[in-house]
Amino acid sequence: SRISIRFYPAATAFSPSIAAFGLIAKLLLQTRTEHSPQYLRNLRNLRNLRAKRRRSGLCFCAVKELTIDLLAPGDGRSATLSPSEFIWKRIRSVDDPAFDRAYDILWAEFGVKHEMETREVIAERFRLGGRFCYEMVLVEKDGVFCAARDHTAVWMDGAVVVHLSHVLVALEQRRTGLAGWLRAAPILTARDLAAHWDAPDADITLVGEMEYDDGSDPRRSIRLAAYEKAGYRKIDPRILDFHQPDFRAVAEIDASSGSVPLPFQLVARRIGRESEDFVDGAEVRQIVSALYALYGAQFRAQEMQHPLLEMERCPAPGTRVELVPPTRADKCRTPIFCE
Repeated sequence: SRISIRFYPAATAFSPSIAAFGLIAKLLLQTRTEHSPQYLRNLRNLRNLRAKRRRSGLCFCAVKELTIDLLAPGDGRSATLSPSEFIWKRIRSVDDPAFDRAYDILWAEFGVKHEMETREVIAERFRLGGRFCYEMVLVEKDGVFCAARDHTAVWMDGAVVVHLSHVLVALEQRRTGLAGWLRAAPILTARDLAAHWDAPDADITLVGEMEYDDGSDPRRSIRLAAYEKAGYRKIDPRILDFHQPDFRAVAEIDASSGSVPLPFQLVARRIGRESEDFVDGAEVRQIVSALYALYGAQFRAQEMQHPLLEMERCPAPGTRVELVPPTRADKCRTPIFCE
């Protein structure tokens, strides 16, 4: 069976070049007689537009389908829920009419806990373009909020790594299967970015940073259990001692003894490779490089040069790194930051 929903991207994501891209692609199909002069002209125009789009940093956003095959292995419940029951809005600009509503909802949940970036930082992230594609997704039904999330796709060495940021599902929509569809939505963003780089078959990895579960916050264990049930795996923190850069305001960092990166665990879903129990150190370095490239685009260089953020701390290429259950009890290897 095939359940699909058409995603309508922000109006601001469209431009004359994208309209021309769609028209030429349509003409290409209509004139695809082998070696036809018109076909060759259309093919050349299509390639020129792709190159122009890549040079401009435009993150191409086409109408897509959200289908069952995108669901994580453990999100079987979601297959019984048709996503077409909802209105899905993909937001890629602060000028999108849906941005304020989506941001305010996420901020009310995460901002008060100092777990979300300011509007200014988000606005800058939307504008990164090129190798980055930041997106918010707002899900509604009959004008009522159902869910929201945000994430950033990063093009890194011929593959796409998606940094999973915030996700929120309305109380009445929990345990319905909607969360599974929300976990699948970033794959569409990744495919957009891969197409932008003319690599539609590029590997895609979804990655989330998770705090160590020290028992102080029950929400941590709930989040880890949810991702484990969905089929995500944790990159063995005994091998990868990952740290996130200091998110404090610059003035606060400067008034203190300096930046303090925080330890996190990485949980990942490697699309099409979910059954694998190990990952090579080279791929782990690729994932970490993508995350640090995203942070480096908006953080000061001095914050990113902290010793705990050095790539030499990652496993070397050829190292066999185990993928373990997210709920496995692990302690961070820099206990001074875990007290």
